[in-house]
Amino acid sequence: MKRAVAVASAALALLFLAGTARADLKSAQDKFVHGDYQGAETELKHLSGKQADAGKLILARLYMRTGRHPEAEKLARGLARASDPQIATDAHVLLAEILRATGRYADARRELEPIVTRQPAPRRARYVLGLVYNDLGDPRAEGEWKKFLQDFDGNKLDLNDPPTLFYLAEAARYTADFEFANGTYREAVDRDKTLHEANIEWGYLFLDKYAPADAEQSFDEVLKIDPRHPDAHAGMAAVKLEPSYDLAAATAHLARALEVNPRHVPSLLLRAGIEIDQNQWDKAVATLGEVFAVNPQDLEARSLLATIHWLRDDTAGYEAEKKKVFAINPGYAWRRSAPASCASAWRRRGWTGCARRGTATSTTCAPRTRSTCSRTTSRASTASPRRRASACATTTRRSRSTGATSNLCSSRRSPTWSCATASSRRRRSWSSCSRTPTTTA
Repeated sequence: MKRAVAVASAALALLFLAGTARADLKSAQDKFVHGDYQGAETELKHLSGKQADAGKLILARLYMRTGRHPEAEKLARGLARASDPQIATDAHVLLAEILRATGRYADARRELEPIVTRQPAPRRARYVLGLVYNDLGDPRAEGEWKKFLQDFDGNKLDLNDPPTLFYLAEAARYTADFEFANGTYREAVDRDKTLHEANIEWGYLFLDKYAPADAEQSFDEVLKIDPRHPDAHAGMAAVKLEPSYDLAAATAHLARALEVNPRHVPSLLLRAGIEIDQNQWDKAVATLGEVFAVNPQDLEARSLLATIHWLRDDTAGYEAEKKKVFAINPGYAWRRSAPASCASAWRRRGWTGCARRGTATSTTCAPRTRSTCSRTTSRASTASPRRRASACATTTRRSRSTGATSNLCSSRRSPTWSCATASSRRRRSWSSCSRTPTTTA
């Protein structure tokens, strides 16, 4: 009798432990998404069985977010040898992301190119390969982005899957289809509020289009869920530097980002920009040294260092940095907000900000152009087949704020248009980006 009771107790214990392992993976994911990185790390390290490898993939991403790239790389390389083909593929893609983050672009490309030849190619692999090609100035980048758009046109994408919508939005953005990108980011975030990557990149799209208020909303939505997310804090810091140059607020956000990840490259770049603005060039050089410790090939950091040489009338130093930039990417021009790539002298001369070319060939400032962020847009032309199909597929979707119908590829404040008026193949000439979808009457 005692033996039977013992066996039953052991069986119940095993069942409990199995259930706990499953619950722990979900619990760890939830902690990670909500910014409890220490709690997530503890739970992920104690997973066992079939959940262990999936947990290690999340743990490697946690290491990346907190600046522990060597630990992340060690985990990813181990998982790349996993017997589960899906785990192994995900690990190879993750390893490529780590290699890219640490400036080993050619190695990242070699990890990804064999994977994307498979049919169907993993979309995350294609997305990261497009980013790597962009880093290297490889003209094949455009082809990778267009594959996402062609899959959309061919109805090959699951538009109920938030990550797929995110990759589609990124493809539209990198092919300068900003209106479609804007609407697709919105769809991705609407479907999954915890897809922080989408909201953060959406915020940077708004910064690129001089719409800091909308960018702030994107970053704030991330911070409401994960108050510690370093990318969101860096984005908020960039917002605070845009319209009013609120240095105290920007510095506070940078401090919070660097508290989580002392090696956070976007935050270090912003801090270096602020230091350049304040003519603290030695401090800026030291900060850029921290960036190069993570990624010796960081193109924006090299451009900022070239700016310092130029400001110091150090022609030889400037030319050396320019040569390094073009050795990495012969056609480099950064796409992101660089709020302080020029020194404060230009502000004193009455400039409103630096032109966002950010190339290593010219660091001269010019008045900022705001035509890309007007609230009113033109109805002069109608949608491409991609936008037309998207709009027709979503005409019954309800707006978050009003309950009225809206369409996927309208801008946040763009004029309403219907499927009936979208039969032309001509592209729209809209240029505005806004987070608030226009509603029909």
